Amino acid sequence: MDQEFIIRTLNTTFHIHGVVFFHGSDNMNIPPTKKKERIKTHIAQKDTKFRICNIMCALLVSAIVFVIFCVLKLIHVLAWEWVWITAPLWMPISLIVGLLVFILVMVILIALIQFFQSIAQGYRK
Repeated sequence: MDQEFIIRTLNTTFHIHGVVFFHGSDNMNIPPTKKKERIKTHIAQKDTKFRICNIMCALLVSAIVFVIFCVLKLIHVLAWEWVWITAPLWMPISLIVGLLVFILVMVILIALIQFFQSIAQGYRK
């Protein structure tokens, strides 16, 4: 079999599955460590794109739910307050902010506990 044919077949096969191992016959002389680095970089880039896609999908779902709630409110199917109609827009942000504040408070408490423990050990000596 022709080497170029094998490389093209591998390229097609792996490109379909999201990983490109070879970029042509000119790269056949690249050491295996370089190929592994290229693969790791490619996978990391795909992982970042996947995360961004997940975030965009979540935002899109929130926007669609908001529009549905708004339409149902305007045609008097829902008798909710406007705060709850707009909840799909502000609730995810408030949950993230609340989680970050909670983590910050816990970090500060742990740091204070460690600080006071080090002071108490200093007095014991």
